[in-house]
Amino acid sequence: MQALAIEDGMEIIRQTIAEARAKYHVQKLGITGYCMGGIFALRAACEIPELSAAAPFYGDIPEENVLKNLTVPTLFIAGERDKWINPAKVNTLKEAARKYDLPVEVVSYDADHAFFNDTRPEVYDAEAAADAWRRVLDLFRKHLAVAVTTGAA
Repeated sequence: MQALAIEDGMEIIRQTIAEARAKYHVQKLGITGYCMGGIFALRAACEIPELSAAAPFYGDIPEENVLKNLTVPTLFIAGERDKWINPAKVNTLKEAARKYDLPVEVVSYDADHAFFNDTRPEVYDAEAAADAWRRVLDLFRKHLAVAVTTGAA
């Protein structure tokens, strides 16, 4: 998990946003990620206010001095039986959300780390994964929708 430095990962995300805007003229962008990708998705929500929504899955929680800058609507997904991103770590996110009035919703399932990964039957939880994905899509629909003008009067 330490193979990609936080600063390098954040720069890759910034470059990707710039390229998507330049090449595809995208107005609103969201980010999601799992495990290490969840670390970067949550961190991006704290450091890149140009994002419109974030949905990190069981990524580690950044330090409070980073977390307090979260301005992007965020849905954080966790597993209550996760021994790495455990309930104590998730509680630090909840506490920071209350303390700084952060736009984050935390949803925890009675599931293990990587419960969304259907290639790992020992941890995959189809019911939790389906509900989590429904919530992610709801978040993205709400915050990534773009008004389209039809030209009709």
